[in-house]
This record gives sequence, structure tokens and C-alpha cells, in this order.
Amino acid sequence: MPLAVLTARLRVDAPVYMGPSTLYTQTMTVPSGTRILLRGRTASGEWVFACCEAQVEGWLRQAYVVIQDNPPPPELSGEIDPNDPRRLVERQPQVPPPQPLATPTPIPQDDYPLYRRDPAARAWTTSPFLTPLGFAWPVPAQAGRAMSSPVLVAGGAVFVASRDFYIYSFSKEVGNQRWRHLLPQVVEQAPAIRDTLLYAVDLDGTVWALQDQGNRVSVLWSVSLGVQPSAGINLWGDLLFIPGVDHGLYALDRRDGQLRWRYTSEPAGNRLLYPAVGDQMIYVADRILVALDVLQGTPVWQADLPGVAAPPIYDRPGVKALAEVYVADETGQVHAYDANTGTLLWQQPGPARATILALDETTLYVAGPDFVVALDRVDGNILWSHTFLDRVVGGPLVGDGRIVLPLESGTVAVMDANRGVLLDASLVVPARIIDAAAASAGRIFVPTADGRLYAIQGAR
Repeated sequence: MPLAVLTARLRVDAPVYMGPSTLYTQTMTVPSGTRILLRGRTASGEWVFACCEAQVEGWLRQAYVVIQDNPPPPELSGEIDPNDPRRLVERQPQVPPPQPLATPTPIPQDDYPLYRRDPAARAWTTSPFLTPLGFAWPVPAQAGRAMSSPVLVAGGAVFVASRDFYIYSFSKEVGNQRWRHLLPQVVEQAPAIRDTLLYAVDLDGTVWALQDQGNRVSVLWSVSLGVQPSAGINLWGDLLFIPGVDHGLYALDRRDGQLRWRYTSEPAGNRLLYPAVGDQMIYVADRILVALDVLQGTPVWQADLPGVAAPPIYDRPGVKALAEVYVADETGQVHAYDANTGTLLWQQPGPARATILALDETTLYVAGPDFVVALDRVDGNILWSHTFLDRVVGGPLVGDGRIVLPLESGTVAVMDANRGVLLDASLVVPARIIDAAAASAGRIFVPTADGRLYAIQGAR
């Protein structure tokens, strides 16, 4: 399918760089309407390479071009769009960047280090979620008061915050306490962990970097945002991303907490939601959906929506585009966009207002207070739906052909992801489930209102 050259025109005045990143030197700005020739792209398709037309040579974002007027070669089927950017060959820059580009850090198979597991917020794991479910620890792990944050898993440890003002680390294997660290205020939003460094933001807006040292912990640094967080911490390269109740997204250097950039969402909606990170863009949702340059915080494209209810979720390669991003709006409508350009791929009315999304290779799972719906990622068609007589807490966890949905009453439901059939809902933890669970190697870690953390696993 790849082809060497595609014709395109600039939709806006577009900056051109020596390489595929804003880290490179900008060489020119090309006026809107200019005809250019594209001769390559990055793997994600976020950046395209132009050469040898209108004296333009260099890299620019695909969002700034319209690929058009390309005749289909005779050897290609008529079903293939002749203007599809996937026909461009992947290309490497000829010069190195002035500083190293951040590259995605593979998440260890059994880790769950972020809210929704990865920077793209997919909640997609390799856990098999076998049934029937049973308790994995002899006794649950115990905090002084109700758990207050989503759960994380890294290496042999499970991390969660409590309303007793402590952050806890428990052994993943048996649930014994490794350490606990007292903070001046409660942590309610999701922490993040990488390379034994745990990052958390408390209700006062203080961001903490804690060094996990096995059976003890130390503070590496702390800084104040001056504003409460509205969602948890996402992490990409050396940047921490923290949404605030002031509708500002704060990008901090994770090495020392220094502010790298701040973006204020306009127009403001109900609140700034948890962002999803793609290749070199971060997708931010409030009243509308905006794609920002991840290094500078500058807008690349936006989609006008009647308020976003479910945070964005990113994946590549997509099923219709090189990369895709999904959101659900306040009316219950689900939208799929080309993540590189903001082009709408499809939209589907949902049964009600959704609150969280998850996905796998073929399916988008849309969950609300008491339902989950499976949509075909190709066209948005509904594959199946299921309604609960209980509230879904924290959203679906997607595993190997199955999904897990923790319910507020304490039930942990396992469903067949392909058929929408309920496989097991027999296990009930003896307390209200209070926040998002995490999954690791077939185990599900569930935080509760009685200050206990339960580890659950399927029959082997």
C-alpha cells in the first residue's frame, strides 16, 4: 500500500521544521493554500515530510495539510482512499534533534502504573481474568480510614491513598504493608509511578515525588500548584500532566517539579478531565476536545462539542486512521476522531451520559453509572450492551477477551468482551467499592470504603 508521493494543500499557515518535532529548528512558515508534495511520514502519521514543491522541504504536522487530488494507481483496489496518509512510506529525519526526543517507555506486562494503565488511558491489560473469582490474599490490606484514590501496581507493590492522610505501599503477593507515608492533606486523584518514583497530588494542590526504597520511602521533592487537582496525574517522558479545578493543565518536569508549561481550557466546561497522551500530542477535554503539542502546550486542533463527559482515550495504529482518539459528550454521543488531524471518523448516540471509556483491538467499551456498551471501532455500531442494577466504579478493565467491572455494592463482575455475556458476578467484597481498581497478572486490586484493599483472582 505505501506510495512515495502524495499531493496536499496547506489548510492553515503552517510552520515547517527540520525534523518531526517542535524540538527541531523551524525553517519556514508556509502560507495557507500552498500546494506541496508529501514524501513520507512518522509511524504515527502525526508528522509528514514535504519536499521539492513550492521550495518547501521539511516536516510539518499532518493536521495542517489536506491530502487531496491523488488518483488511485491501477494496482490498488477502488475501496482504498487514494488520499489516505497510510500510503506514505515511513521516514526517519536526516538530522538528530537538538535534545533527545522522548520515546514511549514500555509498561511492564504486569504493571498498572497510571490511572487507566497507560498514557493513552486505554485500561487495556494482558490479564486473563479467569473465573470464578476468589480472594487472593489471606486477609485484605488495611489502612486507617477509607481508601481515597485509584490503585496502582508496579513491580511487586500495590499503591493506594487513604483518608487517614497516608499513601500506602503493599506487597502484591500477600498484601502486607511495605511502607506508608503521611502527607499534610488527603490524595483523592490518581497518582502515577515510574522508575520507583511515585508522584501524587493532594487536595491542597501540592505535588509530591516519593522515592520507593522497598520497605521505606523518602521525599524527593514537592511543589505547590496553588490550585486543587480536578483529575489524576498522567506521565509522558519527563513530564507530569495535572489538570486543575481552574481549568488549567499543568506540565511539570518530573525530575524537579518545575513548571514547563500551562494551558487554560477555553471555553471552560464542567471540569478539566484526565488527559490522554498520544505520540507528541496530549488530548485535553473540558467544554471541547483540544489536541496540544505535548512539549509546548500549544493547540494543534480542536473539536467543538457540547461538553465532554468521558475523558479522551487514544490508540495507534487505529482501525480507520493511523491514530485515533475517542470521547463521549454530555448528551451521551460518542465520537471517534483521527487523532492526527481532528477529522471526525464517526459518531454514535449512546444510551445515556457515559463517564469512562476503554478499548481493545476492535472494540470501544463505553461505561456510565449503570451500563456498559460495546461499539465497533470501525463504524461505531453497537455490538452489545448490558445494564447493571448498581453503579459501575472506575470503569472497565480490559483483559484477554474479557472485561472486569467493579460495582459500588462490592460485586466484581466479569464479562465476555466479545459477546457481552456476564460470566461471573458471584464474588462480593464486604464493603462499598470506592474508587478505580487496577489489574496485574490476573489479579484485581479493589479499594473500599472500610479502609481495606482486596486482591481478587480467578481460578487457576
